[in-house]
This record gives sequence, C-alpha cells and structure tokens, in this order.
Amino acid sequence: MKLNEYEIKKIISSKNASGVYFFTGDPYLVKVYSERLAHSSVTADSFDFYPLDGASVTFQQLFEACSSYPIAGDTTSVFLKSLDLTSFKKKDLETFQKIISGIPSTALLVITLKEMTDKKDLNYLNVLLNDLSKNYSVADLTVKTSRDLSLQAVKWAKKYGKELTPADASFFVTYVGTDMTNMANELKKLCCFSDDGKIKRSDITAICTPSDESRIFDIVKHINSGRTGDAYREISLLLKEGEEPVKIAAVIANGYSDIYRGLLCAGSQSKISETSKAYGYGKNDFRLKNASRDAGKYSLSDIRKTVSICLDYDRKMKSTSSEKTVLLEEMIFDLSHVKN
Repeated sequence: MKLNEYEIKKIISSKNASGVYFFTGDPYLVKVYSERLAHSSVTADSFDFYPLDGASVTFQQLFEACSSYPIAGDTTSVFLKSLDLTSFKKKDLETFQKIISGIPSTALLVITLKEMTDKKDLNYLNVLLNDLSKNYSVADLTVKTSRDLSLQAVKWAKKYGKELTPADASFFVTYVGTDMTNMANELKKLCCFSDDGKIKRSDITAICTPSDESRIFDIVKHINSGRTGDAYREISLLLKEGEEPVKIAAVIANGYSDIYRGLLCAGSQSKISETSKAYGYGKNDFRLKNASRDAGKYSLSDIRKTVSICLDYDRKMKSTSSEKTVLLEEMIFDLSHVKN
C-alpha cells in the first residue's frame, strides 16, 4: 500500500503502528517522518528499540531484531536506516522478503532507503518499491512542486510565530534553493533574526544565504539586463569559493533553456504545467514559471542564439584541454552580445 504525507501522519498519531514501512522521497521529509514513526510508541533509549545501519546490517541481525518480543511495552521497533535495495542480488532479495514477511504482529519495522543519484538505479528502486507496496506500506514523500515547498515554508514560519505571505514564501524558495533541510535551517535563522511578526522580502535577502544555483541564475539576469560587469563579478566570487566553471556554465545554460521553453509556453498556465511535467521540473517548476514571465522580453531568434552558444561552450569545456575559466568568461562575453 502506498501512503502520502497525510496518511503517514495519521498512522504516527495513532501510536499503535505495526508491520513494515518503507520510506522514500525528499531526504528531509523521510528523516522527519521515519524517526517519528519509529519512536511513535517506543523511545530511543528503550530496550524495545533496535537501530540498524543499512550499510552494515546482516540478515541474521535483521532477523533477530524483528523476531524480538517487547519487554517494556507492547511493541518492538526496528529502525533500519539507509538500506540499498538495488545492491541486492536475487537470492538476497528473496532472503530479505522472507524475513520481513515473518515479523510478529508486535513488531514495527521502519526502513529508509539509500538515496539514489544514478537514474538506472533509481528506476530499478521504483520497480522494487512498486512490487513491495503490494504487501507492505511504502510512504512516498516526494515533493511535487515548488508550491508545496512554499506552503511548507509558510507553515514553518507560523510555527515560529511569524507571518510569511505565499508570494514571499515563493521568493524564499527561489532564493535559498529547494533542498528542504537547507530551507528549514534558513527559515529558522530568518525567524530568529527578523525584527517583527511579519517576514519581509528584504529580511530574506538580508539574512538568508542564497543557494549557488540562485546566484548563478542571477548571472543570467545580469547578462540579459546589460550588466555584464556584475555577471563577471559574481562569477569571480563563485570561482573563489571553489565552484567549478563547468557547473556554472551548465546552470547558465539551464537558465537560457528555461527562457526558451518559457517563450514557447507563451504565458499559458496549461502549457507551463505540461512543459514542466514533460521536462521533469518537479519542485523546481518555479524556474519555468519565472522564465515564462521574463520570456516576453526576448525574440525567439535571440534565445535560440543563446542556447546555441551555451551548447557550443559546453562541448568545448568537455572536449578540449583549454582553461575552463577562460572558456566560461568567453561564454559570458558572447552571451552578452546577443541582445546588445
């Protein structure tokens, strides 16, 4: 059975969960809700709590923990963190399923999964989870859109006794990035240092640390507004902080790709939604929305030229031994002359 955030909250509140629960999705939400469920009826210092590390656990250890009957209460809680299901061979997977299928009704097994960066591994993990969801609970805590993140920021601010408008929450997400752990830390800092009960946009820019991606997208804005000097200064700062020229160039290229796609959407909300889904923007869909608003300033011919320049320099950076920083500076020069 697949569960969403609302459903897993209800199960945690019941304080009588048992059975097997897999957690996948946003790392921040997975950490928060898996810990809450694992400790919903058993405290961390209880004899009935068994923390296990997915990187080193053996099947024997897992079997013994799951087979243990409660001593101090009614439930045994086994918390298995960062398990890599994709590394299991067929025989390992069969052994694993045999163990979890035989846990007693007094046991609760909470499993978080190792984060996947490889697309092939991620696809395989999704296949495994779809199969496991037929017999076990799988909590999918994936953040769908930037609006979800904005709503979360508003809730967090309210928790700290502060008011954050939806519009400023959206700006906050754009400014600090979409990593929820970083968002939570930045919002806590913002609420601590904000002077009054209402958080203003000026508070966000004064107190929060902008994400590297946000700063790189600002470079695109500088170029398109004719502020080439500001673009070079921002690049110089990023390079001094250890950012790789290839990554900076790639994010700049993404910025122009967003504008190109935004121009093709022609401001149509339905087209923006379709394009966002087609290109897998997910919680970064604010990029396409913002680009769509800005796209009217440019001609299709200009945007095609900028995308072509970005592709050309991407090939040069990856296929030649030329100094990457010099190529990045040349790329900015060429981009700045498209409109000018």
